[in-house]
Parts: sequence; structure tokens; C-alpha cells
Amino acid sequence: MKTNNILPLIVIFILIALINCDWIQRKISPTWMGTYYPHGRPYSEKTWVNKHGFESLEACQAWAKEMMVNPTDEYECGKNCYEDQPGLYLCESTTQWQ
Repeated sequence: MKTNNILPLIVIFILIALINCDWIQRKISPTWMGTYYPHGRPYSEKTWVNKHGFESLEACQAWAKEMMVNPTDEYECGKNCYEDQPGLYLCESTTQWQ
């Protein structure tokens, strides 16, 4: 009977541990996401280019600068971003160039 009471606690403990591991991993080795805005903002979201998985801010910025072809182009790089709504990303912090 006591085993049945312990099982939910073990599951909850494992879930909490996994959530904390993800948080710790993002703090130890953050990931960066780049968004390139051809012709600057606030043009149509359809023209934006997003790229995920950069290991550093510098790598994200290098990618964005390679994408730029017009003087009005802009970009931003976000740290540990996630998609809050379709097409809307929230990030711990961002840096941008214009």
C-alpha cells in the first residue's frame, strides 16, 4: 500500500529534476537565435528570416551580417528564445543592430 503512495512522489521528483536540468543547461551553455529583417522593421513578418541554434552571440551576429545586403536591413540575436505564440519568440535577452 505504501508503494502506491511513493510512486507519484517519485514521478514528481523526476519531473522537477528534468525541468531544473533544462534550466541549468540553458544557463551553462545558452543558445542564440538570429532574426534578420530585410529592409528593416516593421515590414511583413513573412520576409523575416529566423535561424536557431547558434552557440554564441558572435556566431549569430556573423550570420546576420552575412545576410545583410541593404543599408536599411536590421537583425537581432536573442538568448535562450522560445516560441510563445506562432511566430512570436520570447528571449531572455536580445541584442540588435540597425
